[in-house]
Amino acid sequence: MSTSQPNNFEKLSFDTTVVKALQQSTHRYKTLFEGANDAIFLFDLEDRIRDANRVACERLGYSHPQLLNMSPMDISTAEEAVMWPKRLQQLRKIGYLIYETVYRAKNGRLIPIEVSSRVIEFDEEPSILIIARDISDRKEAEKEKIQLQLQLRQAQKMEAIGTLAGGIAHDFNNILQAIIGYTEITLFQIKEQTKAKDSLNEIIKACDRAKDLINQILSFSRRKEQKRKPIQISLMVKEVLKLIKASFPATIDIRQNIHPDSGMVEADPIQIHQIMMNLCTNAYHAMREKGGTLEVVLRPVEILSESAGENPELTPGAFVELVVKDNGYGISADKIDRIFEPYYTTKEMGEGTGLGLAVVHGIIKSYGGAVKVHSQPGKGSAFHVYFPRMIQEIKVAGPGPQKKENICRR
Repeated sequence: MSTSQPNNFEKLSFDTTVVKALQQSTHRYKTLFEGANDAIFLFDLEDRIRDANRVACERLGYSHPQLLNMSPMDISTAEEAVMWPKRLQQLRKIGYLIYETVYRAKNGRLIPIEVSSRVIEFDEEPSILIIARDISDRKEAEKEKIQLQLQLRQAQKMEAIGTLAGGIAHDFNNILQAIIGYTEITLFQIKEQTKAKDSLNEIIKACDRAKDLINQILSFSRRKEQKRKPIQISLMVKEVLKLIKASFPATIDIRQNIHPDSGMVEADPIQIHQIMMNLCTNAYHAMREKGGTLEVVLRPVEILSESAGENPELTPGAFVELVVKDNGYGISADKIDRIFEPYYTTKEMGEGTGLGLAVVHGIIKSYGGAVKVHSQPGKGSAFHVYFPRMIQEIKVAGPGPQKKENICRR
């Protein structure tokens, strides 16, 4: 009998081996494709999505069948979609491309993406393999880094200006003392009331105004000796509000919300008066043309460790928050970062020295607090000032009565 016929058993064994190898290859492909932490897409050269992994579907919020009916431009923002034809041309030319873009999820959420793309052969057809990595955390970290760099530059600039201003103020003060001294001697020598005597009195008045200006400069530069003591800040705020109500016009409606248990702060009463007067006067200037509402709030607050990121200048702890809010013309975004700089003012010529907010900022920083501003043009501004609050602790000193002691927590 002839044995030239093929062995069916051997043929079946060969086919089974091939099938098994194909199954293993498919399993490895699926494991890598679906197990990746990044979104993976497979595009054809006609701008259609041929395949997408599980992460791609989850990040964008589409089902797998939905993605297969879409193009790269359907998942991009309008600004990024117009860039796709140019990128596709580059891909065809050089075979690979790495770039950053923004994808739009089904719910409208924008996702910053780093794309690594390459032209490959898939099922014997040219295709584009795209690995899209979500870089939201990186972008947020870069944003925070830029913000910290801006804060550092601002602090360095304020420190340099403060040193310069303090030195100039001290030198100017010495000159001013000589002017006042010789003017007073001359006044003493002139017995009769003459025009010359009137002129000398005007010189004394001008020197007094100059002394006030020097005090503001020294407060800003923190070189003036501060006489701090525990004070009930609510009493100081109420005192200034009484003065303001008597001096502000009726077109300004003054509202106050002073918490009865705001607490104690360690501060110079004169400086607290300065802070209130500067903030309230600025609010008045913002509303004097059309009138408005000045709202002053004083309340105890706790800065918690989980919210410290919103207040990087403050350490977690107990604070007293002073809010001075107006509904005046507000501050534009291009000016708001400069308002605490000395000699920078948004007021008309002759209406301000540009030192008020710089003084406020300098005083608060020296206390270990912070000042923040929120403003919208045409809607008004709100200044939030944070003073470290003193906590009453009970200390036991052996037998005998317990003693309470105020301790300033920073």
